[in-house]
Amino acid sequence: MTETISSYCKTCDKCSARNPPNKSKRAPLGQYLVGEPMERIAVDILGPLAVTEKGNRYVLVICDLFTKWTEAFAIPNQEASTVARVMIDEFICRFGTPLQIHSDQGRTFESQIFQGMCELLQIDKTRTTSQRPQANGCVERFNRTLGAMLTKYAENEQKKWDEFLPQLMMGYRSSTHSSTNATPNLLMLGRNVMMPMDAVIPRPPEHNSRVIENEREHYIRELQTKLTKAHEITRKNLKKSSDYQKKHYDIKSSKRSLEIGQAVWLYDATRKVGVCHKLTSKWKGPYVVVKKIDDLTYMVKRSRKQLTKAYHIDRLLPYKGHNFPKWFTKSG
Repeated sequence: MTETISSYCKTCDKCSARNPPNKSKRAPLGQYLVGEPMERIAVDILGPLAVTEKGNRYVLVICDLFTKWTEAFAIPNQEASTVARVMIDEFICRFGTPLQIHSDQGRTFESQIFQGMCELLQIDKTRTTSQRPQANGCVERFNRTLGAMLTKYAENEQKKWDEFLPQLMMGYRSSTHSSTNATPNLLMLGRNVMMPMDAVIPRPPEHNSRVIENEREHYIRELQTKLTKAHEITRKNLKKSSDYQKKHYDIKSSKRSLEIGQAVWLYDATRKVGVCHKLTSKWKGPYVVVKKIDDLTYMVKRSRKQLTKAYHIDRLLPYKGHNFPKWFTKSG
């Protein structure tokens, strides 16, 4: 009798949608390594913050995933036209065109304007799966750091937080990053910039023009050698840091897979206006897996008319009920 009741509860759609009985551990951590500056940059928007005297309310964050060089631009809104203009004028015009831009699925980055910018500049555009901020962890982690720095400097002047951004970013880029064991300044510019304290130290006396020319040529050769060596060391440090993070993340993870055509529950914590969030089931479905992209990402179809969408496996669980979607067929 007990087994019958337990079996019935496991196959009950309402019970499983509210509290899945077979919720598994998280999937192992995926790795993506970059090998040179501007190969892949990540973007995100922090905010809304307090409206400043200049009318700014958001921060556009851009991070080069190899050098960890990070820019933070105060913007008045998160419209695609505003973000695209700032990216081109303030970042791409200074550092060149990146090979790839990675972002979440925010409307700004999925808009026709932003997609058109990427197509015009021949930039490969990638995105995270929905409700998966870990997939854009570099800028998400920086957002927390930037929030802490702004709190310390602008807590009593919250309408002037945008005036502190340049100085804060100067300090951040001059600090050694834990993943690369080098400063973003060194890896992106080939040198550590002069800080205010360095300006106090008097400069060495000038030499004659021939000596200066020889020193300039020597500096260029030395800079090229230094950058090459620094990038080689950084690649090793990034790989070491990535392996360390994966090792500790995977301690509480377990590898699993789903089959094409398999019915699944989808975790969806989206809030709806007029609906009590606490009285709403977070697992929706059953839906159907239609394609496997990799070990962590699957394409899922919700209905016959709805387009397929990519989801991380941590948001998917096998469906064990009896209401398999009748609209699904192997052919389409």
